[in-house]
Amino acid sequence: MRVPIYEEIVLVSYDIMSIVDLMRKSRVGKNPSYVNLSSLEEKEVYLILETLSEAFRILKISPYFPYPFYVISPYYYPEIDIPVLKNIVELPNHFRNKVKKLNNKELDLVNKTTTLSERISNQSITAKRRELRQKLKDQKRLFHLSLEQSFYEDILLNLKKLSEGR
Repeated sequence: MRVPIYEEIVLVSYDIMSIVDLMRKSRVGKNPSYVNLSSLEEKEVYLILETLSEAFRILKISPYFPYPFYVISPYYYPEIDIPVLKNIVELPNHFRNKVKKLNNKELDLVNKTTTLSERISNQSITAKRRELRQKLKDQKRLFHLSLEQSFYEDILLNLKKLSEGR
């Protein structure tokens, strides 16, 4: 079992089928990966991000789970749901390990991680993310409503104190 470390994906062609084939061969989703687009112009980056997003839909994998896929680019597009970082230094350090021989305890942990990542892959990640976003919105709304209720309760308490003082 290999320890998951970053793998750089080098895009040779920008058409959808070649990117899908490259992503399959590179084990995107089974290893943390990134593609460096920092040398390209803004329009090219946007088109490639759209193509990558479509490739993720075709492969039915998430750019976030079980292992992340990052795009290195100075341009950011919030409407495209792929993590974009400005440079390679910003990649999380978690997967920057040097390859070494694992002891038994580490090997057991890697095997457990592999099993858990396979379970995550079998779930509908987009549906779970949508559900999480909805719960987040609901919790924010509840928080704001409770703040408003607390504000009104404070006003009522102050009015009661004023009326009792007269």
